Amino acid sequence: MSGELGIDLPRPKRPFKNGSPNSEGKDRPEFHFDFTGSNGFSRKAVEQWPIDGFADQEIGVDLGILASQAARPLSAAETDWVQLAAAIYAADRFANRRPGRAVGQTFWRRSIHLKVPVLDPTLWNKAMPSILSALSFLTDDDWTIHFIERRRRRGEEDQLHLHGGSNNQPAWVCLFSGGLDSLAGFKRLSSLPHTRGLLVSGWTHERLDLGQERIVSHLRATHCQPFEWLPVRYGFGKIVNSAGMESSQRSRGWIHVALGLAAVVASNRHTLDVGENGIGAFNLPTELSQTGSHTSRAMHPVFLRRIAQAASVVFDRELHVRQTAVFETKGELLSRTLRPSDSGLAALTFSCEIFPNYHSKQPQCGVCPSCLVRRASLHSSGIEGPEHLYSLDVKTQHIPAKKALGLIKMERFTRRLARGFHPMSAADSAMWEYPEAGSYFKEAADSISMNFDDFLTKLRRTHYNFVQEWEDFASNVPSLRQHRRSAA
Repeated sequence: MSGELGIDLPRPKRPFKNGSPNSEGKDRPEFHFDFTGSNGFSRKAVEQWPIDGFADQEIGVDLGILASQAARPLSAAETDWVQLAAAIYAADRFANRRPGRAVGQTFWRRSIHLKVPVLDPTLWNKAMPSILSALSFLTDDDWTIHFIERRRRRGEEDQLHLHGGSNNQPAWVCLFSGGLDSLAGFKRLSSLPHTRGLLVSGWTHERLDLGQERIVSHLRATHCQPFEWLPVRYGFGKIVNSAGMESSQRSRGWIHVALGLAAVVASNRHTLDVGENGIGAFNLPTELSQTGSHTSRAMHPVFLRRIAQAASVVFDRELHVRQTAVFETKGELLSRTLRPSDSGLAALTFSCEIFPNYHSKQPQCGVCPSCLVRRASLHSSGIEGPEHLYSLDVKTQHIPAKKALGLIKMERFTRRLARGFHPMSAADSAMWEYPEAGSYFKEAADSISMNFDDFLTKLRRTHYNFVQEWEDFASNVPSLRQHRRSAA
């Protein structure tokens, strides 16, 4: 991959588990999906991998709730934009990076081919370069999309839907996942005087929807400023072939941001706000083995600008995704937006990597890196929540070695950050420590209209402050002393 700074890095190939060499001509698995069917989408069989075919797999997304928000029929561009997002999500889920499943090689990079119906293929072919640019950055895959003219209009393009909220257009539109950062984003925007806003959520299962609804109900009961909530359901009906579904789900970032941008257009606005902190936005690799999109790029400034550029072409209007906390740690973000009295509200949010954590009554596992960053940020901001919300509480319980992987990862991660972002290190030390991620720093600076030197200075300060937050929290984790040798 060649980046903005001209750094060329080879993509590592993982060996077969059985030790067999890579087969000649098999650079990466190929998946072919057709979304033009009336009863669902299909996948073509590819014997050489092997990839089984199937037909009539349902994929749904709630267009009606978007039409209700717009208080008008949706345009063809709006429905096609959302349906394309659903198709991208579906293809990603049904394109396993280990096509041989239990036997065979893991290929992080795939070739994914889509056939998608749209009302105006000329428009979508015009947007194709920016769509593929954003997609390849987000998932590390080679995508091709063949747009087919659809003959039938969708119901949401003709039917006038009743508006479920206020007739006033929102002053701001913000993504709301139910996590701490999205809560902080809401708190910042809702503090603006005399404004009404709109929160946009995507959900695929009941526990996520209920969790988001619980937080929204609390906010409505305790906040004077009115706001609306747009929870958009998407996902599959009965799954016809669940064998070998991909779990990494890098395309979730695409569909959530795409839904937010669709809500921006439906609300006649131009900007989508996201509340992600800078550590989560840049999401540098926690281990040397992680490259490219092994770490999620869903809130990376480069992806957000690229998908906004794609949407701008589709909707023929300038659209933006705004990040106001890109140079703040999670702890700094919470300190700026929440008060100690908000601890009960913060406790309703969820951060865990295995949420909804069906194997436990607690919503957070307590030991994954995301849970640990959550604990460190709450500790730093003085908004400590109840320990019983975690399956394992690292501050009060002994963490056995088999559950300590998250702690070890965090130790390794922060030590590496300390090397690359130390205040006394060279100005370009971060790019030497993280060459692949650093190859996009210039584009990231451009995406937020910032001088490159100023960008590097703020990036360094943010990440080194995060190291200090972790060190302060880690000193209160008794089990960590036992595991630090493993992280060395």
